[in-house]
Amino acid sequence: KAVTRPGGPLGSPCTAEERPSTFSEPSGAGDSPKESSLSLSSSLAALVEECLVFLRDAACRILEMAAFKVTHPCSDQDLDRHQVPRGARDRLPGFEYERCVRFNYSSQEKSILVDCVTMVKALGGALAKAEALFAPWLRMHVHGAAQAM
Repeated sequence: KAVTRPGGPLGSPCTAEERPSTFSEPSGAGDSPKESSLSLSSSLAALVEECLVFLRDAACRILEMAAFKVTHPCSDQDLDRHQVPRGARDRLPGFEYERCVRFNYSSQEKSILVDCVTMVKALGGALAKAEALFAPWLRMHVHGAAQAM
Protein backbone atom coordinates (compact mmCIF):
# COMPACT_ATOMS: atom_id res chain seq x y z
CA LYS A 1 0.00 0.00 0.00
CA ALA A 2 1.60 3.24 -1.13
CA VAL A 3 1.52 6.16 1.27
CA THR A 4 0.64 9.49 -0.31
CA ARG A 5 0.54 12.90 1.30
CA PRO A 6 -1.37 15.97 0.25
CA GLY A 7 0.48 19.22 0.10
CA GLY A 8 3.20 20.78 -1.99
CA PRO A 9 4.85 19.19 -5.01
CA LEU A 10 7.00 16.94 -2.85
CA GLY A 11 4.40 16.24 -0.15
CA SER A 12 4.53 17.31 3.45
CA PRO A 13 6.13 15.78 6.55
CA CYS A 14 3.96 13.66 8.79
CA THR A 15 2.40 15.25 11.84
CA ALA A 16 2.91 14.10 15.42
CA GLU A 17 -0.42 12.24 15.32
CA GLU A 18 0.59 10.28 12.18
CA ARG A 19 4.08 9.42 13.41
CA PRO A 20 4.48 5.95 14.96
CA SER A 21 5.00 5.78 18.71
CA THR A 22 8.54 5.72 20.07
CA PHE A 23 10.26 2.53 18.98
CA SER A 24 11.58 1.70 22.45
CA GLU A 25 8.13 1.56 24.05
CA PRO A 26 5.65 -1.29 23.60
CA SER A 27 2.48 -0.25 21.80
CA GLY A 28 0.19 -1.35 24.62
CA ALA A 29 0.48 -1.99 28.35
CA GLY A 30 -0.64 -5.63 28.20
CA ASP A 31 1.24 -6.66 25.05
CA SER A 32 3.58 -9.60 25.21
CA PRO A 33 7.17 -9.00 24.09
CA LYS A 34 6.47 -10.88 20.84
CA GLU A 35 3.37 -8.78 20.09
CA SER A 36 5.16 -5.53 20.87
CA SER A 37 8.10 -6.60 18.67
CA LEU A 38 5.72 -7.35 15.81
CA SER A 39 3.99 -4.02 16.35
CA LEU A 40 7.34 -2.25 16.39
CA SER A 41 8.50 -4.02 13.23
CA SER A 42 5.22 -3.11 11.49
CA SER A 43 5.62 0.55 12.47
CA LEU A 44 9.20 0.59 11.25
CA ALA A 45 8.23 -1.10 7.97
CA ALA A 46 5.52 1.52 7.39
CA LEU A 47 8.02 4.32 8.10
CA VAL A 48 10.64 2.87 5.75
CA GLU A 49 7.99 2.38 3.07
CA GLU A 50 6.90 6.00 3.45
CA CYS A 51 10.52 7.16 3.09
CA LEU A 52 11.05 5.05 -0.03
CA VAL A 53 7.82 6.29 -1.60
CA PHE A 54 8.86 9.88 -0.86
CA LEU A 55 12.30 9.29 -2.43
CA ARG A 56 10.72 7.75 -5.51
CA ASP A 57 8.22 10.59 -5.94
CA ALA A 58 10.79 13.34 -5.34
CA ALA A 59 13.29 11.84 -7.78
CA CYS A 60 10.51 11.39 -10.35
CA ARG A 61 9.46 15.04 -10.04
CA ILE A 62 13.04 16.23 -10.43
CA LEU A 63 13.41 14.17 -13.60
CA GLU A 64 10.04 15.39 -14.91
CA MET A 65 11.10 18.99 -14.41
CA ALA A 66 14.40 18.40 -16.21
CA ALA A 67 12.58 16.68 -19.09
CA PHE A 68 10.14 19.59 -19.35
CA LYS A 69 13.00 22.10 -19.48
CA VAL A 70 14.74 20.12 -22.24
CA THR A 71 11.59 19.86 -24.33
CA HIS A 72 10.75 23.55 -23.81
CA PRO A 73 13.98 25.55 -24.37
CA CYS A 74 14.06 29.23 -23.52
CA SER A 75 12.81 31.73 -26.07
CA ASP A 76 14.82 34.27 -28.05
CA GLN A 77 13.50 37.00 -25.75
CA ASP A 78 14.98 35.16 -22.75
CA LEU A 79 18.32 34.90 -24.54
CA ASP A 80 18.19 38.64 -25.25
CA ARG A 81 17.68 39.24 -21.51
CA HIS A 82 20.77 37.11 -20.83
CA GLN A 83 22.63 39.28 -23.38
CA VAL A 84 23.56 36.41 -25.70
CA PRO A 85 24.55 37.86 -29.10
CA ARG A 86 22.25 36.72 -31.91
CA GLY A 87 25.15 35.83 -34.25
CA ALA A 88 26.82 33.61 -31.65
CA ARG A 89 23.68 31.52 -31.09
CA ASP A 90 24.10 29.52 -34.28
CA ARG A 91 27.91 29.28 -34.26
CA LEU A 92 28.55 28.05 -30.73
CA PRO A 93 28.82 24.25 -30.40
CA GLY A 94 26.44 22.87 -27.79
CA PHE A 95 24.37 26.02 -27.72
CA GLU A 96 21.07 24.12 -27.87
CA TYR A 97 22.06 22.35 -24.66
CA GLU A 98 22.88 25.69 -23.02
CA ARG A 99 19.56 27.03 -24.25
CA CYS A 100 17.76 24.16 -22.50
CA VAL A 101 19.82 24.04 -19.33
CA ARG A 102 21.93 27.13 -18.65
CA PHE A 103 19.48 29.85 -19.66
CA ASN A 104 16.21 28.00 -18.95
CA TYR A 105 16.30 27.99 -15.13
CA SER A 106 15.62 31.04 -13.01
CA SER A 107 17.76 31.58 -9.91
CA GLN A 108 14.77 30.59 -7.75
CA GLU A 109 14.30 27.35 -9.72
CA LYS A 110 18.01 26.55 -9.36
CA SER A 111 17.85 27.11 -5.62
CA ILE A 112 14.76 24.91 -5.22
CA LEU A 113 16.28 22.21 -7.42
CA VAL A 114 19.48 22.15 -5.35
CA ASP A 115 17.43 21.96 -2.14
CA CYS A 116 15.35 19.06 -3.49
CA VAL A 117 18.36 17.09 -4.70
CA THR A 118 20.10 17.70 -1.36
CA MET A 119 17.03 16.48 0.52
CA VAL A 120 16.76 13.32 -1.60
CA LYS A 121 20.47 12.57 -1.21
CA ALA A 122 20.36 13.17 2.57
CA LEU A 123 17.34 10.93 3.12
CA GLY A 124 18.77 8.21 0.88
CA GLY A 125 22.07 8.38 2.76
CA ALA A 126 20.34 8.21 6.13
CA LEU A 127 18.36 5.15 5.04
CA ALA A 128 21.52 3.49 3.72
CA LYS A 129 23.35 4.14 7.01
CA ALA A 130 20.44 2.73 9.02
CA GLU A 131 20.03 -0.34 6.80
CA ALA A 132 21.97 -2.64 9.12
CA LEU A 133 19.88 -1.45 12.08
CA PHE A 134 16.55 -1.75 10.24
CA ALA A 135 17.17 -5.06 8.46
CA PRO A 136 16.38 -7.44 11.36
CA TRP A 137 13.18 -5.56 12.16
CA LEU A 138 12.09 -5.56 8.53
CA ARG A 139 12.83 -9.27 8.21
CA MET A 140 10.71 -9.83 11.33
CA HIS A 141 7.88 -7.84 9.74
CA VAL A 142 8.08 -9.78 6.46
CA HIS A 143 8.19 -13.08 8.35
CA GLY A 144 5.19 -12.11 10.49
CA ALA A 145 3.22 -11.00 7.43
CA ALA A 146 4.05 -14.25 5.61
CA GLN A 147 2.99 -16.32 8.63
CA ALA A 148 -0.31 -14.43 8.84
CA MET A 149 -1.21 -15.31 5.23
